[in-house]
Amino acid sequence: MSEKLEKILGEIEENKHIVEIFGRGVYFVPLEATKQIIRKHMNDGWIPVEREAPPTGKRLQAKIKHHEWIADYDNDWVPEEERTRHPEYTEICEIVCVDGIWRYMCKEDGYELSEAYINPQKDISVPIDEIIAWRPLPEPYQPEATEAQRPEWKDRMLHAFLGGHGGKRLNV
Repeated sequence: MSEKLEKILGEIEENKHIVEIFGRGVYFVPLEATKQIIRKHMNDGWIPVEREAPPTGKRLQAKIKHHEWIADYDNDWVPEEERTRHPEYTEICEIVCVDGIWRYMCKEDGYELSEAYINPQKDISVPIDEIIAWRPLPEPYQPEATEAQRPEWKDRMLHAFLGGHGGKRLNV
């Protein structure tokens, strides 16, 4: 097994819990804990565009690579030392495909609508914004329930597993 998979399985093992059901101890790991562990080890849900193109018609998060470029690169009349270099950087933006063109707004651009490309042709004389990875937008924030509103998770799991037919907890 790969080293990455071993780490994932080890963390899942650390998160297991035991409950007694019909006189037997049963281990389980909460689904959300398992998802978080896997996402943490699997690039946090980012999908490289080399593996899969982003789906059109949906708002998504994207890692946009702003390639290095040099202003006045092709102008012989501007001395080399007076040309402005713009370094490469990457940022996370929201993207959407409109009429076959990927559009995004980022802080660096003052939240102006810009275009990004998948595997663009490189050209040092112009700014090029490349989508290098994407993922679905995160779920909206939900405030946590207070302790009084939230039944203990082991009790909820038992209730769901047994369809409301009892079972007693083991304190492990």
